[in-house]
Amino acid sequence: MKLMNSNKMSFNYIYRFLIGLATLATLVSIFPEVVEANENRDSFSIAVEIPRASPDSSEYFYNHYVDQGNQALDSQNMEVALIFYERAIFRLPNGAEAYAGRALARAGLGDRSGTISDLEQAASLFQQQGNTAAYNQVQQALQQVR
Repeated sequence: MKLMNSNKMSFNYIYRFLIGLATLATLVSIFPEVVEANENRDSFSIAVEIPRASPDSSEYFYNHYVDQGNQALDSQNMEVALIFYERAIFRLPNGAEAYAGRALARAGLGDRSGTISDLEQAASLFQQQGNTAAYNQVQQALQQVR
């Protein structure tokens, strides 16, 4: 009987440890920069901090989401790209690259009015930021869409 309890305790410990690792892997994929793993003597815990609205964290997440959107565009997965660009815009509303990317995703989904709206917003933001080359590219894309 003692051997059975020992095996059961070992199984429970391994099970909890594996569940903790799976949870950690999930959290790292969602919040790679804010996950801390602490392994205590008797338990495995994960502490997650949601970053507060600060320019540094917003910019970090913005760049991360734009990169993910670009990868989804490269894979022709327009729905996923759209989601990532929307997350980027939420994090940094004056991010011209996210509007330009979302315009491409919307164009791939056949949303002409959304494409035009996003291209106009991207052009305006690029102009405000003094990025003449990007502004001109977006203007050319607008002429082709209209």
